[in-house]
Amino acid sequence: MAVKGASVGTSAYIGTLATQNLDAMLKNIELDIVNVVFHETPAFDAFGSEKLNWYGRRATFPIKTGMNGSFAGYAEGGILPEPGKSAAKECEVTQKSLAGQFALTGQAISNTKGDEGSLVRAINLEQESLIDGIKFNVERMFWGDGDGVIGKCLTYVANAGPDPDDGTVNMDATITNGYTNTTCMFDGMKVVWGTAAQLNAGTPAGYGYIDGVDDDDSFGLHTTGGIVPVNATDFFCLGTYNSAKAEYAISYAREFPGIRAMASATSTLQGLAVATSPFWIAKILQANAGGGNITLTDDLMIRALILYKRFYGGGRLPNMIWATPGMENELFKMMYTQRRFQPQEYKGGFRGDLEFTYGDATIPFHYADMAFRNELLFCRKEEIKYSFATPLGWLLGEFNGGRVLYLDTGYNQGIGAFGCDGTMLIKNRRSLLRLQEIACTDDFASPA
Repeated sequence: MAVKGASVGTSAYIGTLATQNLDAMLKNIELDIVNVVFHETPAFDAFGSEKLNWYGRRATFPIKTGMNGSFAGYAEGGILPEPGKSAAKECEVTQKSLAGQFALTGQAISNTKGDEGSLVRAINLEQESLIDGIKFNVERMFWGDGDGVIGKCLTYVANAGPDPDDGTVNMDATITNGYTNTTCMFDGMKVVWGTAAQLNAGTPAGYGYIDGVDDDDSFGLHTTGGIVPVNATDFFCLGTYNSAKAEYAISYAREFPGIRAMASATSTLQGLAVATSPFWIAKILQANAGGGNITLTDDLMIRALILYKRFYGGGRLPNMIWATPGMENELFKMMYTQRRFQPQEYKGGFRGDLEFTYGDATIPFHYADMAFRNELLFCRKEEIKYSFATPLGWLLGEFNGGRVLYLDTGYNQGIGAFGCDGTMLIKNRRSLLRLQEIACTDDFASPA
């Protein structure tokens, strides 16, 4: 991916870069950033990578859509059963381009001249901020639906006071795959909003930033560029507006297809439609048959595992169970109710480190703020992968002499971009089972 812009070497104020070796320092910390992101982001740490052969921006690979059912009895002297073969289809995935930028002003660079320690501290601050942003958004995309929707407006209340360009968005909790709460937001997050058609066309109804996340199901919004009302049913996603170029950068429909896209029994995924590939679905299990949330019990867990073995095939069980952090409290409460206080193993129960044991299998629990609310997700980690055509790292543009920084034309600052090209994929959609309608208190506001 090319980062366009004039070379920093063409800017007078960045003459200090050569003496302070800033570009080399940034290249040296690339591995540190990548290592931290991969080891501290559950989405990367828990699931491995898959090498694909990319042709342009697409790659194909076979996936199993059935089983060879020819193994059966036959009569003495009779013919053997008809030959069977593996049912498989070609999946197709498309690269998504992800990037984040940071800026070092000419003044900041000049002020560190002759003080390498000061320069290192300035770079470390940018590095930590960049890492935090990448980790947060990778996790958000992992649990997202690929559309990049971070919320949908139910109602909007504009401020009547001195700041009419500020207001409160109450979120719609009924959408199927997108986020229904504020766990994927933080103060200052730059967003755009509009209908799906507007966002897809790159012409959102408005843009601004999140201005307060004090509640689990509502957030403050500051509109930019004039007072722009938010309509009920408007979607929100990450996006910015470049006034100099009169152009939007919008994340809608340009993100990794995450768990909310994969764990569906209806949606098309990786080029395969459920209507023509009925094997290509996840299992949705309602604990209370649509009657509302109920308390998690051993019986529900075991029923889910029995169904998983039948649905996934081959008698195999999941090797991971994902939930929100609040669900851990529900697991503890179940243990207390059943007087399981000791960190010892119980068949069909729990261990002290919260692993569910069933027969000879021990299945660990994992937690993520952005996981499904009031649900448990059963899966196998070898079935979910990520694949990079361009690895995560500095985007060194051919127009930039291979440098990390490039001159932000018209501004006294250098810009650096960190990103990748790739996607997330699933090899067997039937490896996902969602146990819904589990009572759990997870309400909290996202960190500021």
